[in-house]
Formats: sequence, C-alpha cells, structure tokens
Amino acid sequence: TCALPILNFKKLFDNNKFIVILSVLIAVVAFFVVKITMVPVGSRTLSDVPVTIDLAGTAAEKADLSVIGDTDFKVDVTVTGTRSIVGGLKVADIQIEANTAVVAKAGTYQLELEVVNGAADLTYEISPGALTVNFDTIISKEIEVTAETGNLTVPEGFILEIPFAQPETVTVQGPNTDVEKIVKCVARADVSGTLQETTVSRGEVSFYDANNNKLEFDQYLTYTPQTINVTVPV
Repeated sequence: TCALPILNFKKLFDNNKFIVILSVLIAVVAFFVVKITMVPVGSRTLSDVPVTIDLAGTAAEKADLSVIGDTDFKVDVTVTGTRSIVGGLKVADIQIEANTAVVAKAGTYQLELEVVNGAADLTYEISPGALTVNFDTIISKEIEVTAETGNLTVPEGFILEIPFAQPETVTVQGPNTDVEKIVKCVARADVSGTLQETTVSRGEVSFYDANNNKLEFDQYLTYTPQTINVTVPV
C-alpha cells in the first residue's frame, strides 16, 4: 500500500511564497466580506434593454395610428439598490414602456420612458430617457399607371397605337402623409426607335406629386404589383 503524504503546515508557514499567496487570498475575501456587509448598496448597468410601445386603449389607437419606422428600440438601464439583488438582475427582468398618452394625432413625438415592473427598493436610470417616435395612419391608395417610352416610329404601312401599362393600376400602401402626396404613377419602358411589331417591355415605375416632382420611396411605402409591363401596339 502507498502511504499518503502528510501535509506539514509548519513547513508551509515557513515558506515565504505560501505566506504571500495566503495573505492575498485572505485580503481578497476580507475585502468582499466588508464590501457586502458594510456597503450593501451597489449599482449596475444593463445594456440593450427592449422598449415596448403599447397603444392599446390610447387616443392613438382610437385615431388608428401606428408607429412609422423602426420599432426595435433598446436603451441602457442603471439599477441601484441592494447589492445582492442588483447583482442577479438580467435584461429580461426589466420591462420598459414608452408613455404614449401624449399621442393623439399623426406627428413626431418625444416619448418619456419608464420602468413598469420596478421594485420599490431599487432605483432605475434610463439612458436615453426619451425616444423620438413618428406616428401616422397607414392607408392604401389605388393609382392609375401611365405608360411612357422613348421616341418611336413605324415604317410606312404600319400603325403605332398608344402604349399602355399592364396592369393599369397599382395600389400604394404606407403612412397617410406620404401616400397622399402621390398623384401620378409612370411606368417607363426602355423602348425607342423604329418598330415593326408589338413590343412588350418591363417598365421602370416612378411616382410624382402634384407639381410633377419625382417622389423617392422609402422602406415604409410599398406598392403592388411590383412588376408593370408596357405594351407598345404596332
């Protein structure tokens, strides 16, 4: 049988390196014991805490308003309170809502943020404390499509009829403020020169306002169908 080595504490305590390591460990333990017992309050910052924008039962809901743009809002929250409680908090433990009581009509608002499930013995600091949010009504509008081409001619004996779009209309959906600016839809086909037969080409779709200014579509505006063909009858 093998005899287990006997730990010689006297030799260990005679070893300067062991004394230094032991002293450091004791100091670290003592530091945390004192910190927890003598300074029970601590702070901690949790990043990327989601923000909820709830319109249920509000004037915004009655006005049929929706959030326009990004809805994936996240903020940082600094929590102060009992160290043992604060240390165990997770992002999922904090629920933040935007105050939508001020929203009554379409427009851009600064919404104050608040923690709605906060504990009484904890304090919360939200950064940023407010969010800029745009609200509007989502509407749909059907618009007739005008077909356009380049300069066209046909040989003698042929007849060039008026080009037309297929389908003849598109449906635009998006914020009321933007959709109502649209008064004309044009599908322009890259066709020009002399034709001897009917030609069908895909049209590039553009939208214009009342002053014939071309409007730029953003991600919040959509139209269907996406494909418009231009037929040039010959």
